[in-house]
Amino acid sequence: MIKSTHPDCSRRGLTGTRSYFKYVLNHIRDGMMLADPQGIICDVNTAFLTMTNARRKDVIGRHCYEINPHPDKHCVLNPSAHCPINIVIKNGQPVRTEHTHFTPEGKKIFVEMYTFPIYDSSGKIQLMAALFHDLTDQRQAEDALRRLTDYLSNIVNGMAESIMVTDRNYLIKDVNDQLLKLYQTTRDKVIGLPCYKVSRGYEKPCQNVEPGLVCPHTEVFKTGRTVTTEHIHRDSSGNRLIEETYSFPVFGEGEKVDLMVDIFHDVTARRRAETDLKRAYRKLQEVTKSIIYGMVKLVRTKDPATAAHQERTSRIAQSIGRQMKLSPERIKGIQVACRLHDISKIYIPPEVLDKCGHLTKKEMGLIKTHPQVAYDILKLIEFPWPVAEIIYQHHEWFDGSGYPRGVSGKQIPLEARILSAADALDAMTSRRAYHKPLTMNQALKELASYRGIRYDPAVVDACIKLCKKKGFNYRT
Repeated sequence: MIKSTHPDCSRRGLTGTRSYFKYVLNHIRDGMMLADPQGIICDVNTAFLTMTNARRKDVIGRHCYEINPHPDKHCVLNPSAHCPINIVIKNGQPVRTEHTHFTPEGKKIFVEMYTFPIYDSSGKIQLMAALFHDLTDQRQAEDALRRLTDYLSNIVNGMAESIMVTDRNYLIKDVNDQLLKLYQTTRDKVIGLPCYKVSRGYEKPCQNVEPGLVCPHTEVFKTGRTVTTEHIHRDSSGNRLIEETYSFPVFGEGEKVDLMVDIFHDVTARRRAETDLKRAYRKLQEVTKSIIYGMVKLVRTKDPATAAHQERTSRIAQSIGRQMKLSPERIKGIQVACRLHDISKIYIPPEVLDKCGHLTKKEMGLIKTHPQVAYDILKLIEFPWPVAEIIYQHHEWFDGSGYPRGVSGKQIPLEARILSAADALDAMTSRRAYHKPLTMNQALKELASYRGIRYDPAVVDACIKLCKKKGFNYRT
């Protein structure tokens, strides 16, 4: 309560105090209005005029509700029982209220109004003072935040993944609609419950029930880092679910983890598909193995020497592949291609294959068809590796002078370049009707002489390094 006089103030001092007091009021950011008990405005400060976009002469002497034009053409505080001034007069106590005001231009502003009485020396209410604090920016910010929250809430609730927010004590603080749907429950039945009770039906934390279990809650609150885990859950119907959980921290003051957010992604179908795919792949491998075995057996029956050559070539080529640090999968493809690379020779007459003298042009042409014939046979089989293409190009030479396409360098698959060198090495060191076998050193010297011409330099280097290793023997 404010008294309008002070016993220690002289008339001169009172005049000076009022001057200073008015100066201060005109420089504060909140609007202030003085009105008599009937609500007639006696004075206002500068901030009040700025807030209402009015002039002093237009407000002094008018009733307070007149300066707040409203679409209904009367004060929003009518009837008088809701008027702060009337409430203060009736109760003699300050009152704090919030109202919507309108400027003469119709601009809407939100105001917090603090109304209190000013008494005269006899203790009678002489004036009413009202402080107006502009809440417009704050309310607009709150409204924007509310809209953003609703927007984010709609996004979260529209997600296919289940989401759960928990505190340090494992208690659920919030969930999205998908999680409620998963467990066939309602929000009021899960908020405040421990996460382990809702997700697993346990009465204590999961790691206390399942020793060795990695609990994302413990890890996130302990380390402050994001954790990805995979667990088996049961839905409300008891169906087995495999869920991938992405858990991350929400930090509060002082970089302390206040909350944890779990995003549960149902990967049951994906894991089932992966299992089916692995099963199908194993079956394919078995079928492929059977096909390869059958073809190798066919060659061995018709031409044992060619079958043995293919096996030795396969051992050399696989060793070169390992020397060049190829992946096990690529080496497996090389092995299969090598074991089948001369399969088409069963269609070439033995008298041509084993001829001691020089081949005629026609006979050489027949020999040169075997990569194409092998390709035509093997391209119909869906191997996991490019077996048909490797065999088709194993007589291509690095400088482009080979056959059947005449391609060169890295246009030739690496597997075919390895097969080419391995094939030549075994042919040179094996007894044939048309030549005596070379020693290993002689064969390696011959191979090196065609480095960069017929054979890939990197493959030749790997082959020489491999063959000079102590104990290497591909004929066993």
